[in-house]
Amino acid sequence: GLYAQGASVPFAAAESVIVAMEESLNIETPALYPLIREVSQGYSIRIPPTWEQTQRLSSQGKSVVQYTSPALSAERNRQTVHASLTLTVEPVKAGVDLAQFYSAAMAKHGDTFLVVSHEPWRGGYADLVRMETSMASSELRRFYRVDGGKAYTLSFEGRDDIFPRVSPWCDLIASTLMVGSEVEAK
Repeated sequence: GLYAQGASVPFAAAESVIVAMEESLNIETPALYPLIREVSQGYSIRIPPTWEQTQRLSSQGKSVVQYTSPALSAERNRQTVHASLTLTVEPVKAGVDLAQFYSAAMAKHGDTFLVVSHEPWRGGYADLVRMETSMASSELRRFYRVDGGKAYTLSFEGRDDIFPRVSPWCDLIASTLMVGSEVEAK
């Protein structure tokens, strides 16, 4: 069960945020998440129904889809705090492999982008990244794959104070990503 308690006046003031967070709680079963299948972009992924698609862009063969998590926390001003998921698909030149794509992607980032861990992941890479600016700090879990002339980057981002709580969820969602020949085989 879930239980929330507090002094009546502050609790009443934050009740809408508490209710929003409570209503987003689910038992997480990735196999039951709705399947998003984009054959033209060569991927499929299962996204929890509580994550809302917020943006979809496509230009010159590159595709970007963004989702926002349900409320994960709340600010003192009762604004909810969310994580984001961004899936980017972009064409790569013939002969470009994962290592080359990854090196080029890393070269685009500045000093505020610190790779904390880098490991092999399902024929690609998985990174844990910390980003710090003078305004904010956040953590990212980023997954990279290259298949069939396309590069796939799946990125989860959240404020550094909430990210450790959402990171296992990000790994669950990422485990459902299929690209290139994996999608064609299904």
